[in-house]
Amino acid sequence: AAYAASSPARCEDAENVLKVMESEGLELELVDYNSVLAAYANASDVNPQQMLDLLNILQKKGLEPDNVTYSSVIKALANCQPARPEDAEVFIEEMVSKGLTPDAITFGCLISAYSNTEPPRGDLAENVLHRMEKACVDTVDAGKMTKDLAGCIYGIKNVTPDQYLNTTDFLEAIKEEFARQWKS
Repeated sequence: AAYAASSPARCEDAENVLKVMESEGLELELVDYNSVLAAYANASDVNPQQMLDLLNILQKKGLEPDNVTYSSVIKALANCQPARPEDAEVFIEEMVSKGLTPDAITFGCLISAYSNTEPPRGDLAENVLHRMEKACVDTVDAGKMTKDLAGCIYGIKNVTPDQYLNTTDFLEAIKEEFARQWKS
């Protein structure tokens, strides 16, 4: 993880740590691969093919990518030269097809990919932001909201527990709505 967090990230050193761990007979876990993918995501000279090769290796070993995996991959695609927003979109679609729900970090990375491409695609980045906003509004319109918002709508003294969600459930409802909208 230290190689991933260093500035600039040291991808080769991080991958070498994986090789040493394997040579010592340690069974690598998803978190180990995610640390190296984070190094690629934070590198100033991202080599997307090396990063994609590593992703393929972890999948061949039977490990299932999670949100951290995909967000790192998408961030790396946003930071490579040239940025590859179309590939980033494919990974978001893959996430959704595997039942994972992209989150604000994932979509922030996609927005960066659109912004970093030449020429920048602010229109597509803005589209993602509008879709995120729409998911929030649609979630509230469906009656799923936090207590403070329910208080604004119904009057704080009139709010009953069936009219609101705790923050975690509310954020999960927004994520689900965004994933639903992303599929359509």
